[in-house]
Amino acid sequence: MKLWKCWNCPDAKQPMKPGYDFVAERPVCPLCGTDGELPENKNEIVPRVVLHFDPPASDRPSSRGKGKGICACSGKKLIAGGFRGTGETAQVTCPACQQTRAFIEAQAAEDVDPMYDVPMHDVPVG
Repeated sequence: MKLWKCWNCPDAKQPMKPGYDFVAERPVCPLCGTDGELPENKNEIVPRVVLHFDPPASDRPSSRGKGKGICACSGKKLIAGGFRGTGETAQVTCPACQQTRAFIEAQAAEDVDPMYDVPMHDVPVG
């Protein structure tokens, strides 16, 4: 299965973000039916890169920004295994990583600005 984005549909989970992400073998949107294999729709359905979640190395403040270097969904090494990863939960596209305890806990700990969808670590608000 591959990751796709339909630019015809809004994101149901995050109304401020355009596009609808879905998983399928073929680039056909399950919401609107747009077929990305047709020449006239080639820019409407686009492939997405799988970006795994790289869990934090520890909870210590000195290790902030340092990951374990593994995929949260499988435990495989990111760089050596040829996988892409990030510690920013807003950027993770791997559906399996998004279901892991490490991802859910990290996402709950982030203070995200809904206007910009950017994690605001230790930034005073107000």
